[in-house]
Amino acid sequence: MIYFDNNATTMLLPEVQNKMIEFINDNQPFNASAIHDFGRKAKNIIENARSQILSATVNHNYKLIFVPSSTIANNQILNSFKNVIVGASEHSSILKNQQNIIKIDKNGLIDEEHLIDLIKNIEKPFLVSIAHANNETGVIQDIAKLTNLVHQYGGLFHSDVVQSFGKIIIKIEQLNADYYTIASHKIGGPIGSAAIIYKNKLEPFLNGGGQELGLFSGTENILAIVGFAEAVCILNIEKYTNHVLPLRNFIETEIEKNSGMVIAKNVLRLPNTVMIVNPNISNKSQLISLDIQGFAVSIGSACSSGTVKESATLNAMGYEKNITDFAIRISLGIQNTKYESEIFVKAWINKN
Repeated sequence: MIYFDNNATTMLLPEVQNKMIEFINDNQPFNASAIHDFGRKAKNIIENARSQILSATVNHNYKLIFVPSSTIANNQILNSFKNVIVGASEHSSILKNQQNIIKIDKNGLIDEEHLIDLIKNIEKPFLVSIAHANNETGVIQDIAKLTNLVHQYGGLFHSDVVQSFGKIIIKIEQLNADYYTIASHKIGGPIGSAAIIYKNKLEPFLNGGGQELGLFSGTENILAIVGFAEAVCILNIEKYTNHVLPLRNFIETEIEKNSGMVIAKNVLRLPNTVMIVNPNISNKSQLISLDIQGFAVSIGSACSSGTVKESATLNAMGYEKNITDFAIRISLGIQNTKYESEIFVKAWINKN
């Protein structure tokens, strides 16, 4: 099976796997809340991981807490505010049940005038939440510019950087947001650990023992945290980009040669992500056919518990069903090869 669904989750990197196996083989009863020697050792492991990730991402003005997933992270951040504005193409953990939704244009970029209108009509304090990169189209927002705009009006800013972190060369503190969400399993680490990076108020999410600086209760998943920190420490974004970008460009070129369409091709996007449209075959049929032929691809976001839904992002971009019902997402990873890209294109063309 050829895996082209890396925006959903990545394969565990060998270095991360080895680090986690080493930790498992140590076979210690590590509970960071305990005050005995095992507990102190566990606490040190978590604090070292916290420091490693912080130093790789932001400056000393920020703090970091570990949580089990980016969905939980996003909910905790948004639930810390009564008044929230979000982008129309956000992950469902942010977009669901929101009233103040910023329009996006045909390329998936934020409508800044509409954002200003929403800000002028919302009570303070307020939070604006806009993802750095869209998980379906790969479109990258100018978060530094948007953050400065929101700050001018006295608001705070959250950016879910789950998709961009580890894929493009930028230290996320340069985006100047007040809150960030990152996740281990998007960068070759294990499922089960994500992080909130923050420098403003954050409300506790659960009642319990007061772990994670008193903000997220529950015994920490120390094994996943160890893997998360290792994945961050071995990031090589230049190597990653140089590997996946030529593959993405090859797929796009061949698709367009054969009557296909590439969504948002002319704006800045993640180097590994392409959303393509086959005008002759529905995306559900494409998904089934490609799966039978040994390709794992997706239709939009893969965070809906195994369901197949039309793309909320394409709908927000203003596309009609002749596009939304025929689009699939390819998201490449460091393990993918030129040969895999070539045989994928042949399979796609043969079904066209």
